[in-house]
Amino acid sequence: MGMKLPTLLSLLLFIACSVLSAGEKNRSNDAQKHLFKQAKELIIPEIMFRDTPFYDAIGYIRSKAKWLNIVVVPDEYINEVEVSLELRNITLYDAIRYLVEVSHLDVRVDENAVVIFVDEEEYWDEEECDED
Repeated sequence: MGMKLPTLLSLLLFIACSVLSAGEKNRSNDAQKHLFKQAKELIIPEIMFRDTPFYDAIGYIRSKAKWLNIVVVPDEYINEVEVSLELRNITLYDAIRYLVEVSHLDVRVDENAVVIFVDEEEYWDEEECDED
């Protein structure tokens, strides 16, 4: 006839979890949008890096936006990266984007931080090319 009580309870639990999950995703998206907005509004007058170690370059960027959590996932490759970059009147968003691009790294924006990491796929492709 009708649904059994355990099945009904399972269905209700699934629906409740789905609604809560959707609410968390909306809050996460709002937080990400807020980070993007702030990063696109902050203008850095000048950036000049000449064969600058990546960690020094990202340290400079961090000093311009102390409110922003920038996480660099440790990797041997990053220790070897040196950056040459000259930019003027650039948004924080674009400065990070260019820094990551010239360093052959990848970036994602989480709810509370910008995370910079080695793109393993690209790293291995470059390593194979170096062996030729």
